[in-house]
Amino acid sequence: MMSADTRLRIQPSVWGGEGNKLAVLLMEFAANGTRIRDVMLTSLLRMGLSVVGDLDRIALPRPYGWAVELDPEGGLTVRWPHRSPLIHRLKVQFPDVWRIAATRNDAVVLVACCDVNILDGNNDRVASGRGILSDLAANGDLVGAAIGFREQGSLSAA
Repeated sequence: MMSADTRLRIQPSVWGGEGNKLAVLLMEFAANGTRIRDVMLTSLLRMGLSVVGDLDRIALPRPYGWAVELDPEGGLTVRWPHRSPLIHRLKVQFPDVWRIAATRNDAVVLVACCDVNILDGNNDRVASGRGILSDLAANGDLVGAAIGFREQGSLSAA
């Protein structure tokens, strides 16, 4: 369980061009002066995510036990190999292009980082977000994976 001074920020994004769009889910764990960064990244690595070394050459595995789900009310659930979901029914606004890319690929690229303020307080990406992510990747401070996707109540989930 996360402490009161720890926050999780979520931002959906779409990477790539026409015909090759990837649904991305950026998770940023923010903590005020705690060691959550090391604990969270180590936990995510132990649970099957991989270090992302280069944003332009992402080759991510599909780790066992992970899934991204959207319920009919728009609640996001991220399951991981633990008895409790990492995220459970969190309301997030997803653009249609994100849903289309996730459904077409049956996957979401999940990337996670800690304490870099890549998202402002309103979960809006800061202007230099791509540069920050590239720096994190170069330093080994970005983890991720291709996670299976399912939208409950859709024809593809039947």
